[in-house]
Amino acid sequence: MITMVEQRKNILYSHLPVLCREVVTQFDRLGEGIVVDGTLGLGGHTTALLERFPRLSVIGVEWDEVALKSAQERLHRFGERFRAIEGSYANLPELLEREGIESVDGVLVDLGVSSLQLDDASRGFSFSKSGPLDMRMSQSLETTAWDIINRWDEFELVRIFKMYGEEPSARMVAKALKDAIARGQLVNDSWQVAQCIRSVLPGGRGRIDPATRVFQALRMAVNREMDNIKTFLDHLPTVLKTGGRAVVLAFHSLEDRLVKDTFKQATIGCICPPKFPQCMCGKKPWATLPVRKAIQASEEERQSNPRSRSARLRVLEKL
Repeated sequence: MITMVEQRKNILYSHLPVLCREVVTQFDRLGEGIVVDGTLGLGGHTTALLERFPRLSVIGVEWDEVALKSAQERLHRFGERFRAIEGSYANLPELLEREGIESVDGVLVDLGVSSLQLDDASRGFSFSKSGPLDMRMSQSLETTAWDIINRWDEFELVRIFKMYGEEPSARMVAKALKDAIARGQLVNDSWQVAQCIRSVLPGGRGRIDPATRVFQALRMAVNREMDNIKTFLDHLPTVLKTGGRAVVLAFHSLEDRLVKDTFKQATIGCICPPKFPQCMCGKKPWATLPVRKAIQASEEERQSNPRSRSARLRVLEKL
């Protein structure tokens, strides 16, 4: 029988960070200085950065207490070159201020769910395992995914399933969930909730489980992910030093679209309507795009690490 500690260690040391080589390459021109890993997770990307660049220091930010402890254990060998902070990447300026730092040479965020969260049934992120439908990345958050399904009305469920999950059958799914709860046929269990969704959307779409989009929407609503990403992106002009780089890994279209549009606007500056004869807003470009298009995983990585299939890597450099 494998204990929880042994299971956590197995996950920790078998963890495959997505697009790791491509992420590290984006910081080649730095070689030294301070990089913030805003979504430390199990520390895979940070480990690669510290091993590749001996004069680089990394500050790891993570609001999942379990993941933070695991990463600290893994990264202890790097000594003072690594510092861990508990918190959200959305609060980066405040977190850095506590460390006596105004700006940094690079920032990395990986917007995916970590292996530790997916593989632990008690966290409720996975629709293939039975456990409480929690989905909180930090225990400091009050609302769980089950709270949303159980307490929010059908209209609100339809809204988040459409907005965050882009689920075309959002109304059918929301009705099925609320009806099952009203009849006492649905309890706080991730597998049962997924089965209820599958009963409305049988067969799936290709290799995608029918519950995927709804679970994605619930996770994003619980953790206020889109708000956090937008806040993080708004902070980049002040957080980055001149020449500093922001590297963002997104895993679905909503996140990637927001990152893409924000990065593009940073290179344009002016937000005046096209019909204006001259700029009235006074905004100037503050960044450039070292990589014009999103970087995607190679076919080899897609085969060895299925979680990389939807990954999109974008890079921004401050002027």
